Amino acid sequence: MSTDNTKNIKAELTLISQLLLRVHKSLLQYQKEKYEAQHEQILNPYDTLHLSMSHEDFDWLRKITSLVVRMDESLDDEATVIADLHQSVLTEVHSLFDESDLYADFKSKVNMAQSRDPMLVVQILELKKKMGTPKLSS
Repeated sequence: MSTDNTKNIKAELTLISQLLLRVHKSLLQYQKEKYEAQHEQILNPYDTLHLSMSHEDFDWLRKITSLVVRMDESLDDEATVIADLHQSVLTEVHSLFDESDLYADFKSKVNMAQSRDPMLVVQILELKKKMGTPKLSS
């Protein structure tokens, strides 16, 4: 793979990671507000971080968290095979936001969050637009 191609893929993965982080932040805010309403408690940033890592109500968000962490670590690691990472990431992100039944619970919660936050709808559309249609593996 050429150096220019590797740079282009890294730039695209970096942008997808940034877009995914924006979506994650909005989804985290949604879950935080839902938790606060259910428990009649206002969360500070530390409480939110702690709950996001350990509480079952936030478990569904960890799919995105782990994906972003994996992307960022791989982009920082020069030994990573970028083309393989690129295809893997695109496939995984597509499966989180497509119309299939895969990750149905996650998608249901995303849909509920979108009904409360029009900006989240825009963020997800922007992410999907950037990723394009998934390529089929042979």
